[in-house]
Amino acid sequence: MAAWSLSRIDSRTSWMHCIKYRVRCFFTAGRKDGNTVYEFWVELTGQGTKSEVQSTYKRIELWGAAPTRSTNLTNLQYAFKSSKNPTRLLGELSKEGVILNWGFFSKTQLAKPKRKPINTPGTDKKAEKFKELKNRFGKKLSEILTRRRRGVAQLASAFAWGAKGRRFESCHPDQKRTSVIKTKYKQMNNSNVKCEWLGIGSDVWKESELFKEITIINEILNSKYNGVSVFSDTNRPHLNMYDLDVPTENIPQVISELEDLLKDRSGIKTVISKLEYFPFGLFYLKLEATPELKTLHRSIVEKVSKYKGNCVCKDYLKPRRKYNIEQKEMLKIYGNPFVINQYFPHITLGFVKNNNSRLEKIRLELLEHTKTKAFMINNIQVVRGEETGYKLVREINLK
Repeated sequence: MAAWSLSRIDSRTSWMHCIKYRVRCFFTAGRKDGNTVYEFWVELTGQGTKSEVQSTYKRIELWGAAPTRSTNLTNLQYAFKSSKNPTRLLGELSKEGVILNWGFFSKTQLAKPKRKPINTPGTDKKAEKFKELKNRFGKKLSEILTRRRRGVAQLASAFAWGAKGRRFESCHPDQKRTSVIKTKYKQMNNSNVKCEWLGIGSDVWKESELFKEITIINEILNSKYNGVSVFSDTNRPHLNMYDLDVPTENIPQVISELEDLLKDRSGIKTVISKLEYFPFGLFYLKLEATPELKTLHRSIVEKVSKYKGNCVCKDYLKPRRKYNIEQKEMLKIYGNPFVINQYFPHITLGFVKNNNSRLEKIRLELLEHTKTKAFMINNIQVVRGEETGYKLVREINLK
């Protein structure tokens, strides 16, 4: 009987091959070293509910990854390690929109080949290029260097480094860098136009039982858990329908459009489905997105958004904000990423910091103070943002 020989095969090879040819096989699963450990991190979407976040976290664990370093790197970032390459899994999760970003702590196995060194021209060649530019454009060199508000020496140095045509943006490190999202959604910079923030929603009636319950919950979060969101006469609990930045001169048209839209509208009764929280510490009452509520929301957005001009709320452009593909499109069209299909009706109760491990315990405690199961939308308020809070611009009563 022939002896078994040793052969290294990949995961695509059948075990039948090993039996037929009496070859002792072992699988490498496409890795160079069977002892390789991939250590990576993922950032989950901040718009998902607690159950959605837990489902994504569990899915990564079931795939074969184990939590590592710390359970939670930040509010929404988690670290894992695995003997398998997670690139395909994380790519699929990114396409599904359940994770916003991911990366490796160590990319030894996945490192891209180094670029060939760039042949940098000497001082003499750069001087020749500068002279060529001056002769070609027939302008002062200073005008060439500063035109179109690019980096001080970008245009000339790009040609001097050997760039051809107009595609020279990455040729030289003295290029003025800007955020991708700020480039895509530019804030109106005309000095004659002032942009103001407007919020459109429905306040919780001050004499209602729901208002009393929300006030008690807010006080618990602030006094017992160092909450940072306090209700007042200028910051009352409410259901947000739409918020955006508009030119100040367009505010009267916005009010007029809303009055015309809502003059024959009746009040809407919404159902409070549950008390929940986002992983970063914000507690809220989730409302059922009934057809009546979604119709009212969409009609307000479509009527008001045409007056936004080029204004975009600066808070929506901050680097900490992460959006899926549809949210980016909503931000571009309506000046707000959380509208239409991305609308998530809720009433904010409060916000706590540094209590990630206790959020579920806090939620169970707050449940004792939630008895009301409905919220009635009887009016629509328009407020403008100020340093001290919100100022009521117009209140429109529904039938």
